[in-house]
Amino acid sequence: MKRLYPLFLVVFLFSFKTVFAVSVNISDCAITSTLRLGSRGSEVMCLQDKLKLSSVDGIFGPLTKIAVKAFQSSKGLVVDGIVGPLSSKALGVAVKNSVNYPVGCTSTTGYSPTTGIKCDGSSNLTISNPGTNNSDSSANNEVKVIIPKVQPPKVFSVSPEKVRSGDIVKIYGENFSLTGNTVRLRYGHIEARFENLSSSDGKVISFVFQPPEVKTMNKEELLDLPSTALNKILDPIKAAGGSIDDILIPYRNMKNEDDLRQFLNNNGHNFDELYGKFYVTIENVYGQGSSDKAILAGLRKLSFGSNLVISEQKNFLKKIFSLLEVFAPRKAYALLGQGGVNSGIITECTCGPGYITFMTDNRGVGTNFYWWAPGYVPRTGNPVLPGPNQLGWFIPNVAQCWMEAGPICFPIVANVVGIQWGQWP
Repeated sequence: MKRLYPLFLVVFLFSFKTVFAVSVNISDCAITSTLRLGSRGSEVMCLQDKLKLSSVDGIFGPLTKIAVKAFQSSKGLVVDGIVGPLSSKALGVAVKNSVNYPVGCTSTTGYSPTTGIKCDGSSNLTISNPGTNNSDSSANNEVKVIIPKVQPPKVFSVSPEKVRSGDIVKIYGENFSLTGNTVRLRYGHIEARFENLSSSDGKVISFVFQPPEVKTMNKEELLDLPSTALNKILDPIKAAGGSIDDILIPYRNMKNEDDLRQFLNNNGHNFDELYGKFYVTIENVYGQGSSDKAILAGLRKLSFGSNLVISEQKNFLKKIFSLLEVFAPRKAYALLGQGGVNSGIITECTCGPGYITFMTDNRGVGTNFYWWAPGYVPRTGNPVLPGPNQLGWFIPNVAQCWMEAGPICFPIVANVVGIQWGQWP
């Protein structure tokens, strides 16, 4: 029996090689799913092959995400590292039309993004006979077929306009697809996504609001800031009898929302300042469209008290930091050689609106804290993207990020970013 082992091993290896060879035969592959960090399988292998990655292993890891974001940037798409219908189409791996659907359709729902024809095959054509009114064409009595072109989605309004976790939001607009809509809420570096949403009439989409997860600095990262910047935070905290832990675990000495309301009122602030203001964007097979201003106010995620000892929290954050870094890069490089580095989000302003980051400017002119107001979205450029972006416009030392420390709120003075990002005057 022992003499059969080598033969069995050869057969096994040959079978494995054959299966593996079939699994990577992806020259004519297609992507039908939404792919993101953590996705696995043959569609990820298809993606990696089209991106010409050195490793085609079927695992959507950090390197694949970086390559996806670079591709999206080169095609003028939303740079989020998520492969949806628009990215698949740009890659040339959108699902093949194996059934006799109208051109541009992949199912019987919605409209063709290419021709505007209904994908269920029913007629939406307007037939006109210009021969009755046009002498040039009356001779041959030709018939013109006018096919309405489906336009990208438009966002008009939301209801209600002010929400908190668990509230149902309705978005009103047009050119929503019957299925597969994605809602993006965003301002500055902060974003939330709600995917695979349906619309029965192409004009209304509903979703359940959940506050965006905001990745802020941990203790080690705060202590890595330049001492001059760090002291702008620590000095007023110490003067108020607090500590750096007030930044790391806000509202840790409060029991509930009522305590926070009373604290803010005592310090000349109000609870409404903790609502973020978001632009609303809809993405679907027809393209994408955004509201022309921030139209949705959503309450940020709040937590009160803490069962974690600070030293335990530090170790806990250290353990999960490598995972979080995959979703939000530790440093967003935001300038050219003459520019500098954007630290990412330091903290949300716990007594007031917005959040702050720290920018290191190689010229020294712009090195400082930067305050990002709720609803801020630049007209050009994207401060979140890694890679060659410039600092752009800013107004020095005109903003205040109000922070909780002990019994008081204190301000951190900061620059304000301009409406253009990545553009020099």
